[in-house]
Amino acid sequence: GHAVVAKLLGVGIVEKVSILKRGRSLGATLVTADSDAILQSEPDMRARMAMLLGGRGAEALVLGSVSTGASNDLEHVSSMAYRMVAEFGFSKSMGPFSYAGLPDQERRLADHPEAIAEAREIVKELERECAELLKAHRPALERLAAKLLEHETVSGAVVDECLSPAAQPLGLAA
Repeated sequence: GHAVVAKLLGVGIVEKVSILKRGRSLGATLVTADSDAILQSEPDMRARMAMLLGGRGAEALVLGSVSTGASNDLEHVSSMAYRMVAEFGFSKSMGPFSYAGLPDQERRLADHPEAIAEAREIVKELERECAELLKAHRPALERLAAKLLEHETVSGAVVDECLSPAAQPLGLAA
């Protein structure tokens, strides 16, 4: 799910995907930046967040439920969404405002329910967009899953092949 969404949204360069267990992770997708950009735009952040939701979205689509496997991704996405609203001025309701600009004592004492609510809505919106993207590209997702079950680790070129319009349906590959 991560690799498919990353490739479709142009998040970076998908180097490799693995289903080999490492530490607490049950697999990994290595995506490197395609440039040395220091700044991130709101669309860049949203694409990266959608990519992080891709694993959970693939679970929901294929298995009909989600597991705790995406908890770390969800933590990162929630943090990014909150920072977009509370620090980076990407809030629709608060506009160009940053809680980070408040004095430390004020920042600690401030209750930020509106920022949390808006961040939550961003995550829900991205989860819906991710689900639609994965559903529209389910054959590619299934081809990639089959390749991973066969090889355990595949290159970004294999992800490209799976997403190619010329890719053969499962079971018809030579």
